[in-house]
Amino acid sequence: MSWQHSCRVIIDRAAFGTSVAAVIAAFGISLVFMLTAPVVRAATVLMEEHFEGITGFGAGSDPRIFGVPTTDGSSDANGTTIGDADNDWYAARIEQPNGGAIWQDVGSQSNGGGSNTSHTGLVEDDAGLLIRIDTTGFTDITIDFDWRTFSAGSHDKFVFGYYLGDLIADVPASQFDAASRSLNLQNIAHDPANGIDSVWNWDPQNLGNAGDWIELMRAGANSTWSSVTFNLAGAGNGEVWIAFWLDNGENDFGKFDNIVVTGNAVPVPAAVWLFGSALGLLGWRRRHDRLTNVASARG
Repeated sequence: MSWQHSCRVIIDRAAFGTSVAAVIAAFGISLVFMLTAPVVRAATVLMEEHFEGITGFGAGSDPRIFGVPTTDGSSDANGTTIGDADNDWYAARIEQPNGGAIWQDVGSQSNGGGSNTSHTGLVEDDAGLLIRIDTTGFTDITIDFDWRTFSAGSHDKFVFGYYLGDLIADVPASQFDAASRSLNLQNIAHDPANGIDSVWNWDPQNLGNAGDWIELMRAGANSTWSSVTFNLAGAGNGEVWIAFWLDNGENDFGKFDNIVVTGNAVPVPAAVWLFGSALGLLGWRRRHDRLTNVASARG
């Protein structure tokens, strides 16, 4: 080996050492920044409903249309669903009604009244509107919505809550009518003929009222629009059903609008990022060693 080549190898290795030191220093600075810098995450909208696309309201000073809101753009043959909502909803009978089919006690109103002149969701007579939300890959699930009641008596309550899991899969087939998108969630006390006691009841009679629905709101008469925000604890990274219903009240109504459900994307753990960075640095060093050795052999 010539002295010129030996010098070049020494210089190459010295340069390599300097490069490695620089990379390690940069890696260390990045690590410190990553571990100390504040994390800012923008919430992602997972579901939003304003009911503005719905048409076909009846005449009169307070036009309403009854049926389960869907996105299909039309009502079905027997009028159990109404089209052009932002989402595909379900209806449920929660407790014993005064009468009528489930779909006849849910729907939309063309003018919410008071400060809200837009379309709204509508529920009455122990019926509710429900929707399924996929929260896979998200955490910190939050919901915002506006609500009020109309003609509500002292026993009427507007209720909101949520259910963790696949409600359709949990409910027996006999309790779900796919054609009308309706569920019978009544317990045996409310529906002796067809009711079933289980955790998917809002209040299972034979389980000490220990159902799996998590009730966050039960409010009395409120003639003005109010805005509320709730955190849906445990609802991240899975499936959650939310429900709006009116406890009691034939021809007394609960209204709701401007529903927005958000979540934060599940972050990649810092350890995964560090492991990937370390593998990348190791690979770079091995490639550099190989090239240096090849250059030395050729000299």
